[in-house]
Amino acid sequence: MNIKKTLLAGLAATLLISGVSKAGAEEDVGIFQLMECGKGEHCAIYRFPDLLADECINYHHIGVEYCLDNGIMNGTSDTTFSPQESLTRAQLATIFYRFAGSPAVSGGSPFADLTEDWYKTAVTWAASAGIVNGTSATTFSPYEPITNEQLVTIFYRYAKSTGMDMSVPDPSRKYTCNEDDPYSDYAYEALVWCEERSITSLGDDWSGNGIVIQNAGKPVTRFDTSYYFYGLFTVLGGSYSPVYQSEETE
Repeated sequence: MNIKKTLLAGLAATLLISGVSKAGAEEDVGIFQLMECGKGEHCAIYRFPDLLADECINYHHIGVEYCLDNGIMNGTSDTTFSPQESLTRAQLATIFYRFAGSPAVSGGSPFADLTEDWYKTAVTWAASAGIVNGTSATTFSPYEPITNEQLVTIFYRYAKSTGMDMSVPDPSRKYTCNEDDPYSDYAYEALVWCEERSITSLGDDWSGNGIVIQNAGKPVTRFDTSYYFYGLFTVLGGSYSPVYQSEETE
């Protein structure tokens, strides 16, 4: 079975059901052909059909490929990535721990609410390194969702800890928010830095008062998380191109 043809045909059929003409459906399917990376049929959009969700249509999936190839993130099953699911604090600590190279951890954790082994080491490292703080002196709240502004604050803190120049390309550029979609004051500097460094894309609107940051206080999705980690990786000097490497050996 040709996975690529099956998925693209299925997507076209879905678009047709939604009222899109056959020509329009074929044109929209072409978007995903353009999005296909150097892995060809081993590309994540064929492994995880849910990456073809409407919410992901305007994004390149290189962040997903980067996180999968480097063991930073996994699928939620063999055939799903769950791109629109939110991320918990425990999951974020685990992903960040892998991103940092899974460094050695010594000592215990001050948090009494770490109930599962799969994230304890990562949380202990993240807290001891000052990357992710607890929600109190004795709690981490591992199952609470991480918001966009919390994630960029963690990114900013981590980048600063590496000794990186934290200036922005255009310090005169102004950022603002809508009254019904505010950001927290503590996160402003990190939000601006991540936007100016093209790590995030939350500031996609414009008003007379500046670029409007959107969804800062909303939970970050798994799809956006993968792209943001790829962006942080490149800002820190990394380089990545998705290329399929066969597991077969000669």
